[in-house]
Amino acid sequence: MMQFLSARLTASEPKKITDERHNAPQVVVIPDNHKLEQLPGFIPPPPAFVNTKLRFDTPDSLAAYLADFGTQEARLFANLAGREVLAVLDYHKPEGADRLQHRARWVMKVNDLFSPWMAQHEKPMTHRQLIAFLDRHGDSIVSPASDEIIGMVEQMEVVTSGSKVSLVARHGERAAIKVQSDEQVQGKTADGVVIQPIREFELMVPVRLGALAQKVRVDVHWTTDNGLGAVLCVHDMEKLLREAFEAGVEAIASATGRMVLMGCIEG
Repeated sequence: MMQFLSARLTASEPKKITDERHNAPQVVVIPDNHKLEQLPGFIPPPPAFVNTKLRFDTPDSLAAYLADFGTQEARLFANLAGREVLAVLDYHKPEGADRLQHRARWVMKVNDLFSPWMAQHEKPMTHRQLIAFLDRHGDSIVSPASDEIIGMVEQMEVVTSGSKVSLVARHGERAAIKVQSDEQVQGKTADGVVIQPIREFELMVPVRLGALAQKVRVDVHWTTDNGLGAVLCVHDMEKLLREAFEAGVEAIASATGRMVLMGCIEG
């Protein structure tokens, strides 16, 4: 784009010029005793600071970004409660406070293979629901084999082995008694061999996105209150998640050579 300044309102005859960028004739009016000048294109100045907030799914991605854009002033903060690492790339400089607007964070995500087990943790299921759940996600089970576990679970049932009568209260010649049945969960093979219910099994799954697979223990608690059911509990769930996050923090610190401070920026 060309801009012109004029000192007078009267103008001479129009003159043709050529725009070298587009090779197209342009018609302009030049006042008398003035000359035509082409001004250089406008180049905006670089921004005074970077104002961006990025979010990465894996520790490796955050570490790679810091390798490209990290400065000497960059600081890393690990929030254990929120399971996230915040990198402030324009943190306080020695001569004074900076803007703290260039931020990147890694928020720990649970791996898709572990997510169903985490979602089902400590939630009751009916016998049918348990079989369906194990059938859908059994590929992650390594010990005992998933087919073996599903076969055992399918044969489980509630067995009443006996009754117990106890006196609750007596009113003259009348008495209140309580009859209790002894209910057990078990199954039988085709040969009549009793099968005891499975109490635990092991998965081989990555806990967080970007991590390697690891062994995870799942406890099985059988229930008989409303028919046969069960509750699956991931053993030491909070410990698993904490260790997965801490491993991610260590990976970032190792890859970047930077100290990760335990804490967070409020506000």
